[in-house]
Amino acid sequence: MFNIGFTEMLIIGVIVLIFVGPNEIPELARVVGKFLNELRRAKDSLSEEFSKSTDGLNVKNILKDVKDDLNKEVSSIEASVKDHVFPNAEPGTSGENGPSYPPSPPTSPPPISPVPAIDEPKKGDS
Repeated sequence: MFNIGFTEMLIIGVIVLIFVGPNEIPELARVVGKFLNELRRAKDSLSEEFSKSTDGLNVKNILKDVKDDLNKEVSSIEASVKDHVFPNAEPGTSGENGPSYPPSPPTSPPPISPVPAIDEPKKGDS
């Protein structure tokens, strides 16, 4: 968790032994243990309260309801657009690839036939 190796732990132990003394180390360990236990209880309590508050809101159910409502609206809009774009299409008729619609217009215009050339009058014929 703290990424402390054996040598670092040994150095910390020697420093604690020098500053606290050998007689006070058991009392210090008890105090540190109680502090860590209280810290763990506070974390668990906070986590439990957060879990209860989010369960009460049913966030997942609300999001699912919103998603379903949006899907219904999108389907309704798609149907309305198809009715306006293809008014003669029979409702509910669809082939393997979806609804059958009129063929799309060609992508390029048909070639233009050449116009016959007009003979220009000669300069001396007027």
